[in-house]
Amino acid sequence: MIKPYLLAYNLASLGGWIYVLALCVMHIAGGMTGSLWAQVELPLKIVQTAAALEIVHAVFGLVRSSPFAVFLQVWSRIYVLWFLANLTPAAQEHWSFTLMCTSWSIVELPRYTFYALKVYDKEVPSALLFLRYHLFMVLYPTGISGELGVLLSALPHIAEHQPFSWKLPNEYNAVFNFYYFNLFVLAVLYPLGGPFMYMHMWRQRQKIYAKQKSA
Repeated sequence: MIKPYLLAYNLASLGGWIYVLALCVMHIAGGMTGSLWAQVELPLKIVQTAAALEIVHAVFGLVRSSPFAVFLQVWSRIYVLWFLANLTPAAQEHWSFTLMCTSWSIVELPRYTFYALKVYDKEVPSALLFLRYHLFMVLYPTGISGELGVLLSALPHIAEHQPFSWKLPNEYNAVFNFYYFNLFVLAVLYPLGGPFMYMHMWRQRQKIYAKQKSA
């Protein structure tokens, strides 16, 4: 039952990202007028939040992915989507949201197609393999840049309204400042996590092409 489930998951995710990408392309082709967020919010939330299942897949060995790398990528996206863009009108309408959403969508199409084929060890076409292990070179930097743009555009709203912040006195006798936490995310987590994810994909690319040469 695991293989049919993984196939269904990958195909459903592929369909979701195709729809999200189509909305992004129509928005860009239309001169970026109107609100992309208003059109893409629901499908983007569904398909990206569902990706949390990939953490479970990796932890329980259903796939051979690194649990840490999967967690880092999936959680960073969910964080930006739900805790920044979802709360902040300025971030929703900022051009960086379009860059982020489009980059995510494009990079996911060959990834889920690749995974769907690998479930039953089907041969991966060379063109798909090329896209899977080359698009990230451009789309990881553009996607991360979009995420950082969303974060930066959300900061004024967060500073003013202080969502998720705890001030004393409170029943837990604890303090948490969501604005300062996001400064930490901006100054520490992204400079560390971004290069880690890029080099992780680069190492995966080297392994794949090394196997092809030795085959």
